[in-house]
Amino acid sequence: MYLICLSRSAKLKAMVNTAEVLDWISRICYNIDILDVVFLKEVEGMDKQILELLQKMDSRLEEHSQILRALDERTELISAEVENLKHEVAETKGEVKSLRKDLNAVELITANNWSDIVRLKALK
Repeated sequence: MYLICLSRSAKLKAMVNTAEVLDWISRICYNIDILDVVFLKEVEGMDKQILELLQKMDSRLEEHSQILRALDERTELISAEVENLKHEVAETKGEVKSLRKDLNAVELITANNWSDIVRLKALK
């Protein structure tokens, strides 16, 4: 009889232990569900922050692209103006050389005229 009671007692303890274990597992599952919800909310918040940062980066990238395009256009304009100025300087250089030749010729003719004037005065 003692063995029968002992075995019934062990069965009851096993049943209590099983109920406790099931209760414990149930609480763990509940806590996991809560953590899952909290984690998902945090991930959603992070997703929103990442999306906002990406949008800001895209906006800045677009601004920088526009600035770069404007600078490229301005550089092309300046390059064209520099080329134009090079041609104008070369043309001006040629004109200055021509003027020097003409001035030398005028000086030579003027010197000859003075020489003629001096001779004519001497003849008088």
